[in-house]
Parts: sequence; structure tokens; C-alpha cells
Amino acid sequence: MIDTDALCSQVPGMTAPVELRWLHDHAASSPAAVVEVGCSAGRSTIALALGARTTGKTVYAVDPFNGGGATPDPPGNYINQGASFKPFWANLCRFGVQDTVTPIGDYSELAAKKYPGDRIGLLFIDADHTYRYVRMDVDIWGRFLVPGGILALHDSGYPGVRQVINELGSGYADKEELPIFHARKV
Repeated sequence: MIDTDALCSQVPGMTAPVELRWLHDHAASSPAAVVEVGCSAGRSTIALALGARTTGKTVYAVDPFNGGGATPDPPGNYINQGASFKPFWANLCRFGVQDTVTPIGDYSELAAKKYPGDRIGLLFIDADHTYRYVRMDVDIWGRFLVPGGILALHDSGYPGVRQVINELGSGYADKEELPIFHARKV
């Protein structure tokens, strides 16, 4: 069960209550691990973890924990500052889901190299919304999705996210917009 009112009032974020419920319910029915790329303060991570723990699944939380926003470093010069990890972790602990979440504190392309390779049943991407990074996240993490696994992209109205959605080919079916864009891997 998820109390979206408590979650929204106690953890900053842009994920709406209806989206949190959707994430919770899909994490609860995920046939494999859950991966979130872009965690911010942990609002959506908590919703995913509350759902995933009902079936003993792990949520991998991928973020450089540098305070959010677009990638601040010059290409090829990665600095993992970790400044926002403490509040993120404190929020997970407040909701008692820290045992369900495995953080991978780095930029997506570097985090993928640290990922243990578990198959993914639900992939939620809500990181940098520019085309380059959304495309990269879908390509890097989508290869771990099980057949029938769900790719979910937040903020589908952003031009970069929309372009990636428009480019999703026959490898994804059952595309739906609401409450979060999602498609099932074929």
C-alpha cells in the first residue's frame, strides 16, 4: 500500500500522486528487478520500493547524486560529487525502504558498468531530458529488460523525451501515454 499524500508532503519531487501509484503498482507486479535512472530526492524511488518489496524485488537507484539538473561536467570529465545522496537516503529511511533499494551513485553510462546485470522487469527513466541522454539511457538500460518488461519514461512532453518515444520501433509494443509513457518490450 502506498500513501501518496504522505509521500508528496514529505519528499520533494515532481512525480504526481497518480504517477506514484502507477509506479508502485507496476513495481509490485514486475517479473524482475526494477531500475530507476534519475532519483533526485527519492520520491519515485520510494513508490517503486514500496511496490517491489511486496515480491522481494530489488530497486536499483541510478543517479550521480549531484543535486539534479543536466549533466554539469564537460564530456568525458565525470565528477561524482554525491552532495544529494544524504537527503535521498534519509528519505528512503524515513519510509523504511532502504533495504529494498541498491543505489548506484554515478552517471547512467558509468553506473551501467557497475550494474550486476540483473534482468529488469520495470525500467523507469526520469533523468536528463535532452534527446542525447534519454536515447542513451534507453539504449544502455533497455538491453537488460526482459521480454514483456516495461520501459517507462517520465515527462513525455519534453522534446528530447518525445523524440525518443517517437523513435521506439517494433522492439516495443502496447505504447501508452498515461499516467506515464510506457511500453512493453517485445
